[in-house]
Amino acid sequence: PSDSSSVPPSSSPSDSSSVPPSSSPGDSSSVPPSDSPSSDPGTACPHANTEPIGNEIPAGCENTGKTAGKRCSDCGKTLEQQKIIPPTGHRTYLQDAVEPTCTQSGLTMGSYCPDCGEVYGEQQVIPALGHDEVIDKAIAPTCTEAGITEGKHCARCKEILVKQEVVPALGHDYKVTVEQPTCTEGGETDHLCARCADAFSDNRTAALSHWFGLWSSVGEGAHTATCRRDDCGYVGTKDCAPIETVQTDKTISVCPVCGRSGDKVYEIIEGAKLTGVDRFAIKRGETVIRGMNAPTEGVLYAFTLGQEYSGILEPFQGTVRASIPLDASLEGFSLTMIPALEEAAAPVPVEYTIENGLLIFETDQPGLFLLSAA
Repeated sequence: PSDSSSVPPSSSPSDSSSVPPSSSPGDSSSVPPSDSPSSDPGTACPHANTEPIGNEIPAGCENTGKTAGKRCSDCGKTLEQQKIIPPTGHRTYLQDAVEPTCTQSGLTMGSYCPDCGEVYGEQQVIPALGHDEVIDKAIAPTCTEAGITEGKHCARCKEILVKQEVVPALGHDYKVTVEQPTCTEGGETDHLCARCADAFSDNRTAALSHWFGLWSSVGEGAHTATCRRDDCGYVGTKDCAPIETVQTDKTISVCPVCGRSGDKVYEIIEGAKLTGVDRFAIKRGETVIRGMNAPTEGVLYAFTLGQEYSGILEPFQGTVRASIPLDASLEGFSLTMIPALEEAAAPVPVEYTIENGLLIFETDQPGLFLLSAA
């Protein structure tokens, strides 16, 4: 059997596509005999003018073709016979495969003939792969550092599918506790973060120290008092520091804090007052004014005056004014003071006035005061 894609065999009498035979009578398309007379019987035709015998038919991949041939247009002589052109056969052109991506489809490899367009292997569409999603974990913000939201990206093409957003730092959530000062420990304000336990303290204050009530003698040259602050209850004990003086050959010795004088006690004088004349004359502590009637011969009245702090007499920081209630006539009596904070101090005269039953005078140091006959 014949292959239409192969070159055709040599022409045979039965092949209509072969070069036509010599012209026969009645065939106007046949080439006239080569010995046909020219227009000038005595001159040979130079065949200067030529024309194709027929249309040239190009050969195809599977079909034969034919040349145009050539003859003299003047004398009609065939100069070049038409020839059969064998089929060219198919050429193969490979079409590269196109890999699919996450978002675009691809193609398989294909092949075709670039001359006739016949397809040997048709390219098939490969669907897009779609993204290979990977979760980008969220990071929670802290009090001091920013966080990020959850996101997504493609593991294959790295495209960001869900962008991570910055979450601002939260800042501290401080809970405030105020620690009040006590007698022995200072106070402060404590700040503790409820989220991260970060803590700091500020507004520190000093310890209050004990605030003792009235001091009482416990004998053996000591006195004691209980702290008056709530929930303290501390009992303090201090040694007595008595003031001593000799009057008419008799020694007077009295503690200005607890009032102990031998087997007697100088009592608190109700209504007695002590105020500062100079600014800051009284620095700290409690005012203690104790008195006793006629502690010895020649002395009408004796009293101690001072400012005690934690059971110890404090010096004044300037001049103070004392007001002592008295219901006795003081005509012909003098007031002297034995300083409390000076050892073996001599009596010092003190000027005073009487106003509305009050003995009023000024002094710049605590001590024992004696109203004696002039």
